[in-house]
Amino acid sequence: MDEFFDMGGNGVFVWNTVGLSIAILVLNLVAARRAFRNTVDRLRADIKRNTDRSTRQ
Repeated sequence: MDEFFDMGGNGVFVWNTVGLSIAILVLNLVAARRAFRNTVDRLRADIKRNTDRSTRQ
């Protein structure tokens, strides 16, 4: 098992790269979810604003 994690002496580089890749993927997922939530909130506000305008007329 130690040989697997050592990766022929390159384990430090390989596992750092794997960790960094996972961190970037997680950050990308969080950013996409936040952007989606902001877009939905903005659209809901626009719909509410337009609905309020149409009921006043």
